[in-house]
Amino acid sequence: MVIGGKEGRSDVTSSAFVNNRSAGVTSYGKLLSLTNVTISGNAGPGVGVGDGSDLSLRFVTIAANATSKTGLAGTPGISAQDAGKISIRGSIIHGNGKGVAAQCSLKIGFDVGYNIVPDNSCTSFPDATTGADPKLKPLANNGGFTLTHALSPGSPAIDLIPEGPDCSTSVDQRGGVRPNDGNGDGKLGCDAGAYEFKP
Repeated sequence: MVIGGKEGRSDVTSSAFVNNRSAGVTSYGKLLSLTNVTISGNAGPGVGVGDGSDLSLRFVTIAANATSKTGLAGTPGISAQDAGKISIRGSIIHGNGKGVAAQCSLKIGFDVGYNIVPDNSCTSFPDATTGADPKLKPLANNGGFTLTHALSPGSPAIDLIPEGPDCSTSVDQRGGVRPNDGNGDGKLGCDAGAYEFKP
């Protein structure tokens, strides 16, 4: 799905872009801002950004894109070499592309933190959990009006983000309360990705 014209800013919350025949969502506008969004099962990249468009991801799950027989081999979860400013925080990027395809194709110069990513294509940035399996369950109706990937118990995404400025949204994609004490340590924290785990 293409959103955002040349002059436009697109703010998308509590939504899912799933099972499209090409990219999940593509923007050529001024800014694509996604918060509490799941992008999964698309034949192309999960997110594509071009023409200098800025990209902001907060509590986004990008998983299982470009993995089907009709998917594009070597396609990353995020394709943003031609983007402007990039900010990715509190998100999960995992299991995209075929084989050992990189998860991200990003230009240098971006603000990131508290993400779960499997390889160094999305990182070297601070506060990232690199190489970790987020233990996502299959895409399903887990409550609310849109599909999500639930987190399994023991996921490193659970309570990854300490209560504070980076844990700044009060609900997840489904409308579930954030933050929760999902790992039982007596401290509130936000989970990375669009789904907030509640034991």
